[in-house]
Amino acid sequence: MFKCNDSWPYIHNAMLEVLPGGLIAGAFQAGASEGSADQTILFTLSNDGGLTWDDARVVVPLGSTGAQWAPILRYVPTSEVLHMYYVADQQLFEVASTDLGTSWSAPVALGIGNNDTDSQIIFTCNKVAIATATTTLGTDGLQQRQRITLPFDSVHPNHGFVATSDDDGVTWALRGNVTVPSTYLEPAVAATGEADGAGLFMTLRASDGNMYSTRSADAGTSWTTPTPLGAADDTKTCLWAFGGATSGLLLSYNELGSGRARLLLSVSYDAGATFSQLAVLEDGTDKLAHCYPTTITNGTHALTGYSEYVAVCRIAARQGVCCCCCCCCWLYLLACVARVTFCAMHSCIPTPKQTHLRAGTTTPRLPGESE
Repeated sequence: MFKCNDSWPYIHNAMLEVLPGGLIAGAFQAGASEGSADQTILFTLSNDGGLTWDDARVVVPLGSTGAQWAPILRYVPTSEVLHMYYVADQQLFEVASTDLGTSWSAPVALGIGNNDTDSQIIFTCNKVAIATATTTLGTDGLQQRQRITLPFDSVHPNHGFVATSDDDGVTWALRGNVTVPSTYLEPAVAATGEADGAGLFMTLRASDGNMYSTRSADAGTSWTTPTPLGAADDTKTCLWAFGGATSGLLLSYNELGSGRARLLLSVSYDAGATFSQLAVLEDGTDKLAHCYPTTITNGTHALTGYSEYVAVCRIAARQGVCCCCCCCCWLYLLACVARVTFCAMHSCIPTPKQTHLRAGTTTPRLPGESE
């Protein structure tokens, strides 16, 4: 997707989205270093399933808001609009495109900032989830509406929040407020289909050797107390809900103790109650770190964009070397590479009885699919 160069020696926080016509969109933050004044968001497209990418271009020119962080992409087929959410100046912003990313609207603040959270908003996180919310609308009484749920992270103190909208992004409300033992929580949210469509499942980064999970039965208005889900490195996870005959959740994360080197993909068919390993996306033998994944499905393929880098001593001066897909270079990293991982260019979602395989093996088609 992008290769680090003299103009963009730092890149990170990759995001993917499927668009019409076989296109895949990618976005990520880029700058001189993490949090630098020139940190902006770049956008690119692939028309061959992620094998090659167009030249990346700036989405929002830098202005008075300072560094731009952690883009989230969401395409709405009914309106044919591509939305992008991000953080700048400790506030949530949105831009939109009606031409698949060729041009973008001016940034619009969602009306949620650090004064609302009583903490410092730093990242929008992972993908948007859509749930069914029962709300009271004027004199019409209770109605069911589709609720957009946008997860984000804040620090000092550390909290995971969601911003929700019941009117397709016109207005937003602050909800959530969960916390676990961690410097950063970076929540990931996916719809489960439970509670008449109002069920949501959230995973959270933690620093005690676990990733945590919490649930909402009311489309994100309230959440259960987070509990350990399983062992994982202290870094971002990603959730993705896939549909069809084998509907379930995909979870990408780093194996505990691997130093972000081993990147795993697991699947759940019981709304997150249990997960089983689906693929080893990176086995760590290349001595590189692979982290901050974003997993989506494109038909029967699972695609994961993530960061890859060489971790060396903490030095500020470095020459970034990034290539392939999605990208990263922390302040203390020498170089970074990122890519889209395909599970052998076949379906990476097996039937429930076939949940153990490694990347690079052919996987069964979903029920009813032709070869």
